[in-house]
Amino acid sequence: MHPGWHQPVGWNRKERAGVSDVSKSHHLVSVCRHHCTYVALLVAIPRRNLGFSKSIILSAAGASFRCPAQLHRNGLTHAGLLEDWALQDLSRRQAKCYGINMRGEFLTKFAAVCLIAIFTGLVNQVSAQDKQTLRLVQTIPLPGVTGRLDHMGVDLEKNRLFVAAVANDTLEVVDLTAGKVIKSLAGFKDTQDALFLGGDVNKLYVSSLDGHVRVFQGESFWLVRDFKIEPDPNRLFFDPTTKLIYFGYGGQNAGFDAYERVGILQPMPGAGYDQLVADMIAPTPRPGHLAEIAMDDNGILLACDSRADRIYQFDTRKRELIKSWPARGDGAADMALDRTQHRLFVGTRTPPEMTVYDSLSGEEIQSLPGPETMDGVHYDAKLKRVYMTGGRWYGTPDASPGWLYVYQQKDSDHYDVVYKIKTRPGSGTSLFIPQFNRLYVASQALGDQEAAILVFEPVP
Repeated sequence: MHPGWHQPVGWNRKERAGVSDVSKSHHLVSVCRHHCTYVALLVAIPRRNLGFSKSIILSAAGASFRCPAQLHRNGLTHAGLLEDWALQDLSRRQAKCYGINMRGEFLTKFAAVCLIAIFTGLVNQVSAQDKQTLRLVQTIPLPGVTGRLDHMGVDLEKNRLFVAAVANDTLEVVDLTAGKVIKSLAGFKDTQDALFLGGDVNKLYVSSLDGHVRVFQGESFWLVRDFKIEPDPNRLFFDPTTKLIYFGYGGQNAGFDAYERVGILQPMPGAGYDQLVADMIAPTPRPGHLAEIAMDDNGILLACDSRADRIYQFDTRKRELIKSWPARGDGAADMALDRTQHRLFVGTRTPPEMTVYDSLSGEEIQSLPGPETMDGVHYDAKLKRVYMTGGRWYGTPDASPGWLYVYQQKDSDHYDVVYKIKTRPGSGTSLFIPQFNRLYVASQALGDQEAAILVFEPVP
C-alpha cells in the first residue's frame, strides 16, 4: 500500500472482515494514521436508508471528505456507496490523503450537524409512510349474510350499492344514504357481479357462475330477461362510448381448457329487448377464468385471467384478439387502468404484488409488494393513487388478515407504497366510486364478525 494512502487506526483488513455494516455505523468520525478526519458513516449506512442526500452532510461541514477512498480501494464497499461520494475530485488511481484536519469545537459541531441531519431524514421517511391517505368513515352491516362476498355495482342516481353474496346466493341492495340493506334478491347460484344502468335503460344486470346473466327492472327488480350462456360469467363492464356491456365467461368452469370468451350484450332502453350480439375468443395456455375488464383508447379492451395468468388485449371494433402477454405471478385477478398515461395496474396473489404495465405494449414497468389474497385494484385519477385490497378467505383454518395498500403515482413509470391500513379478515373485494369519493370494501362474516361494507374516504 502506498504510504500516502489512508489506513484507519485500529481498523485493519482482518478486523474489517468480521464487522457488519450495522456495527460499523457507530464510527461517526474516525481518524487515520495521517491524522486526517473523515466520516465513516457514509460507508456504513446505505443511501436508500437516509432521508437526505450526500450534499446535506458534506455541505453542512463546509468541507470535502476524501479519506474513505482508501476504504474503497481495500474492498470495503457497500452497494456502491462510495461512488461519487468521496472521490469526486480525486484521481481514480492515486487517492492521496488530502484530508482536512478537524479539531476541538469544529469536530464537535460537525458531529452534531450529522446527527441532526440523520434524525431529520429518518423522521421524514417515517412520516411519509405514516401519512394517512384513507380513513374509515362508515361501517354498513349486512345482517344475516353468510359466506364470501364478491363484486359490487352502484346506482349513481339513487345512491344504491349492489353486493354479490356468493355463498349466500343473493344480491344485497344497500341504500348508501341510509346506510342499510333495503332488499335482498334471491334465486342466484354463486352470484358474481352486478351492473346498474340508469337513465333511459334503468336496469340491473347480475352474473352468476352457473351460466346466467339476469336482467332486472331497476325499481321493482322484476326479472325481465335471463340469458342462459356457458358457465362462468364473471365481471360486467359497460362501455359508455359504444353503449355495450362486456363480460368474460367460459373457460375452465365451462369445461374448456384451451379458450374462453368475452361476451357482448346490447342493452336497450326501458322495456326494450336486450340482445347478445357477439363474443370474442381468448385462447389460453391452460384452463382459465376471465376476471376484470377495462377499456383503453380506440376501442382497446383489456381483460385479465386469474387462472391462466394472462392479460388480453382486444380490438372491440373488429371484435378480435390483438395479443396477450403473461402476467407477473399467479392469480392475476384484478386490475385498474390509468387511461391518460396508458398504465395498467394488475394485482396478483402469488406473490402478492401490484405490477404496472404499459397497457398498449404490455411492457412491465414496475412491481411493488401488495396485500395477501388480493381481490380489488382501483385507480384514483384525482389523487394519482392506486388502491389495492386483500384478505379474501378461501376456507382455510385461518383467514388472511385484511389489508389495504395505497400506492402513489410519482410519474407514469414510478410508484411508491405510501400507506397500509389493516381492515378485517375476509375483506378482499372492493369498489372505488370516484363520483362519491369513496372506497367500499366488502367484509364477510367470520366467527363473531358480522358481514359488512367498510367505507373509506381518501385523504388528500
